[in-house]
Amino acid sequence: MKLCPHCGAANDDKVLYCVECMKPLPSPVTLDYLRREGMAALNSGDIRRAEEKFSRLISLNPGDREAGALAGVLRIKLGLIREGWSLLEDPNLAESSGRCPSCRGTGRCPTCEGEDICIMCRGTRRCAFCGGRGLCPSCGGSGGSCAVCGGIGTCPRCGGSGECSYCSGTGRCYTCHGTGLCPSCGGSGVARRVKYGELNADVAERVRRLLEG
Repeated sequence: MKLCPHCGAANDDKVLYCVECMKPLPSPVTLDYLRREGMAALNSGDIRRAEEKFSRLISLNPGDREAGALAGVLRIKLGLIREGWSLLEDPNLAESSGRCPSCRGTGRCPTCEGEDICIMCRGTRRCAFCGGRGLCPSCGGSGGSCAVCGGIGTCPRCGGSGECSYCSGTGRCYTCHGTGLCPSCGGSGVARRVKYGELNADVAERVRRLLEG
């Protein structure tokens, strides 16, 4: 079924003008092209490009539930948790399933408790093991027979960079990437599940793999 992006009226897949508002509808060729491009990007592992194609597809045809499901789960994979679940819930493809087990309903990141900073370096971006010096804290960089650094003299945790290995030197929480929000529920505190039975088998399996991967 093709839904008019202008007025929301249901139309036959092959018509080019909406039966209600008479505005032009995207051609089946255009929709099929976007679907094939999206699947090709998905198969190659290009999540961002796949999300762009499926999002464009549903902007032209809001009635494509399979494309909507894929666009939603791809947004979740890209860290757009709230946007992704909203896109899945709008056409009734997902439902709430109780309190989020990751944050226990608080909506806060379980690692940093919503502080938005790395729990290891506390936002300093310096390696906590060597204090940011990049030298082995046991031998002070002399190396030799030091068992901690294996004789190389550099900090074994940061490899001599002096940067915090937990946050890759960003100073931000490595779990929520500095948002302070639970990455599982996007800060809503609510767990959700996809209604796989509402999708065709192939798309349902792809959505399942993306969510579990």
